[in-house]
Amino acid sequence: MNNKKVFIIVGIGLVIIIIGAIFLILNNSKSDINRLKLAQYYLSKQDYESAQRILEGILLKNPDNQKAKDLLDLVVKQKLQNENILNSQNNKNDLESKPIIEKQIVVVQKQEEKPKELPTQTDNKENSNIDSKTQSYKELLKKGENEYKNGNFLKAIEYFNEALKIKSDDYQAYQDLAYTYYALDDGSTESYTKIQKNAEKAIELNKDAVESYILLGNIYYKSKLYEKAKESYQKALALNPKKIEALEGLLLSQAALEDFENAKKTAESILEKDPNNFIANQYLGKYYFNKENWDKSVEYLAKAYAKDKTNKELNIMLAKSYYMKKMYNDVVSVMINSMKIQPIYVEEGMWTALAYDKLGDKNSAEKFYNIAISTDNILDKSYLYKTYFNYGLFLVNQSNYSKAINMFFKVIELEPNYLQAYIQLGYSYFNLKDYDNSITYYEKAISLGDKSFATFYNLGFAYYKAKTKKDLNKSLTYFNSALNENKNITDVEKRSDNFANIYTIIGNMIINEDKSKAFQYYNLAVKYSSVYLETYLGIIECIIADKDKKLVNQESLIKIIETGDSRIKISVETKSSVGDSIKVFYMKSALACFIYELYNQAYTYSMKAINIDKKYGEAYDIAIQALIKLDRKDEALKLIDIYLGFADEKKKTELLKLLEQLTK
Repeated sequence: MNNKKVFIIVGIGLVIIIIGAIFLILNNSKSDINRLKLAQYYLSKQDYESAQRILEGILLKNPDNQKAKDLLDLVVKQKLQNENILNSQNNKNDLESKPIIEKQIVVVQKQEEKPKELPTQTDNKENSNIDSKTQSYKELLKKGENEYKNGNFLKAIEYFNEALKIKSDDYQAYQDLAYTYYALDDGSTESYTKIQKNAEKAIELNKDAVESYILLGNIYYKSKLYEKAKESYQKALALNPKKIEALEGLLLSQAALEDFENAKKTAESILEKDPNNFIANQYLGKYYFNKENWDKSVEYLAKAYAKDKTNKELNIMLAKSYYMKKMYNDVVSVMINSMKIQPIYVEEGMWTALAYDKLGDKNSAEKFYNIAISTDNILDKSYLYKTYFNYGLFLVNQSNYSKAINMFFKVIELEPNYLQAYIQLGYSYFNLKDYDNSITYYEKAISLGDKSFATFYNLGFAYYKAKTKKDLNKSLTYFNSALNENKNITDVEKRSDNFANIYTIIGNMIINEDKSKAFQYYNLAVKYSSVYLETYLGIIECIIADKDKKLVNQESLIKIIETGDSRIKISVETKSSVGDSIKVFYMKSALACFIYELYNQAYTYSMKAINIDKKYGEAYDIAIQALIKLDRKDEALKLIDIYLGFADEKKKTELLKLLEQLTK
């Protein structure tokens, strides 16, 4: 009974094993089919190297795959035909075809290179003094080397393994095997193990095998064992200090270990021997880029760029370096060339837009901002919100505040606590005179730590002008905060101007409630700057309202008006030239002079207002009354006659009564 149970269990186990084997076979078969299709695609594109590498990888795992064998024969045949055509065209009959070894660079990208010839090669001359066994060994090595040169790596491996069957104590065959497996490297653990095993064996048999140390370093580096990689490259350099490939490997390992200063020294050492070395120039360019030393960054990155214009990360770093040096045409040149290679990256569009903006080409700038925000490809994710933000600033400078607001909202979606986005939202709404929304985003900016003069000032003004959120107490609070921050501004002229501006607005805010206090604020404003229309209008308003005439005497009044007349240039609220609005100042000045019985001055300033606006009724009223007081009735009658030509019916009735009185 027990034997029967054992038999059943064994049977079930065998069934499971068979099913698993069938599954693996089918799975491998499916994988091979896909890889065959990829090889056929590369063949159709005449990319013989890629097609050959894939097919050799298939045969390495499954030597009996007839389709792969047939296709590989076709690839090799077409590859040789293509090489013969090229050789004939270039008159170079002795060129050798070498496969490309891709080095997987983690910290600094390295150009794809074709491998050098096998470092250890058999002597072509026959030696009659060696035994037949050694002669056979050397012949097999030579055959393997020839197959390697022709790109027939699997065949080369066969010859090297045959050689090892004859003589297994010579490092040369192991080193050649390591190089051949390296040329076939598909990134798998199995592949790395074969390379490492043969390189280590070569070193065991020959401690001076420089190339094996380098190859071992490459494998450790690809496996991200950077410390071991560094040790291997250092051993190679101890044997040959001038070996560029070992220096390159050491540089990359040091960089991966974040030993940046020693990596810098290694890069400089490489450039002493090879000034145009791509890896060293790129590393030093990136090193100085991170240090924000833009002169040095450009110096090295430009050399690397000259060797490889397809490296997107390099191109973007070079563009930023050019931008920081204000070399905007160079930014455009590098980025336009880079964008010819798909895909386009956000950073490329942004730096191009920024450069075009600096060059004054606003249309191109906007075009590339739109390109930047329409692509999903990005090297540094932070550049997406930076692009929206810069686009927003660009639109603000074009006074396109509504569209700018959309950009800043995109920034907040990506970076909810990005302070500058809230400041710019507050500013954009402020310029649209949407003071309620401006308050919302400026106060969010303050909650995130903003303590700038501009934010406090604009908030004070917004609370002063807002519709639903109008609050004069909060307005005064923020203006006082702005005054405190203004003390820290080093530009004396700007600081004085800010004081005058704020004191004028505070005066305007309180003039209806307390004209005496408002008068003090206006005078404080004049102490700092006397260019604002509202400052003098406020002062004159306070003087007119002062029934007891305690604020100024006649002499002071004339001085105030004359100073205003000579210095007024700008409006606080509109931030623009006063233009024709200065007529109000002349009219108010005329009224103040009339109240203070300065009738000549009253007439003079009212006429200045009339010269600006020929139908300024209030100025006519003052001028006529001043002329009457001066007993210049004929002139008064002439003005009345002009005034009747545009006055409304009510005013005409008043003027006709006055005319009747004067003519009696």
